[in-house]
Amino acid sequence: MKALFCTDGSEISFYALDNIQSYKGELEIDILCVIDWHFYPMYMSYPEQDFINTYEDMANKVLELAAAAVEEKGYKVGQLKKSWGSASEEIIKHTKTVKYDLIILGSHGKKGLKSWLGSVSRRVVNSASEPLFVSKEICANKKVLLAADGSECSKFAIEKALSLLDFEGKEIYIITVMEDVSNLPLEITSNKEWFNDYLKKRNCFAQNVLKDTNEKLKEHNLEAKNEYSLIGSPSATIIDTIEKENIDLVIMGSRSKDKLSEFLLGSTSKRVLEKVKSSVLIVAPPQDMEDKN
Repeated sequence: MKALFCTDGSEISFYALDNIQSYKGELEIDILCVIDWHFYPMYMSYPEQDFINTYEDMANKVLELAAAAVEEKGYKVGQLKKSWGSASEEIIKHTKTVKYDLIILGSHGKKGLKSWLGSVSRRVVNSASEPLFVSKEICANKKVLLAADGSECSKFAIEKALSLLDFEGKEIYIITVMEDVSNLPLEITSNKEWFNDYLKKRNCFAQNVLKDTNEKLKEHNLEAKNEYSLIGSPSATIIDTIEKENIDLVIMGSRSKDKLSEFLLGSTSKRVLEKVKSSVLIVAPPQDMEDKN
């Protein structure tokens, strides 16, 4: 299995290696360090050679350190790559030329030279077709939360995660969230017969989502420690559950890569990614599945 590890040399980026090791024992890992021109002074049209040499030396040192860290984890070191430009664009460009099973990176919100990981993870989620493993700090890596909504994208994400990573010995939790009925128009909810039928069907659907997810776990010789069928905003409810249960890794699907749709509808996976301290595995659906949704 082949992975791409993206690093800016920060300690937080290396936490991603610590965390993924708890879920995947064997990997061949290519390492990418991007020299981001965004940090170059705006009043200078093109970097001078001294600047180029300095940052190229830094990138080489980062790659050297990363290769040592990858070997220390028992993984096979693949290609060491450095490139120039926008970090997110360069990561996506590399994934278009080389087939990866997984992208690994850290995320933090610091400003300055090492700020790119905070925003890069969000941008890569928008475009990458590979599963994206993002971590922010070292976790206990004992508790895993599967976010299920019954959609084909969600089912695909859970199946992909179960096939990709090893969850033996982990505490697995399942969550499905139903929208609060207070968000429905008053003229609809005032129809008592329709409303009661709606509630019954909604609850039945949620129970089926949990049942299907449990059956999928059994196919991989796993079982859930606990499951939740909750009501509220999906992103806020999932975030609250992650904090309540001290979840170490949350697994989610990601539907739309369309920027307009993202703006209008928002994205549960991206909101969770921004708010939680746990690691997040976001799995995008195949293009043909996305086209149907």
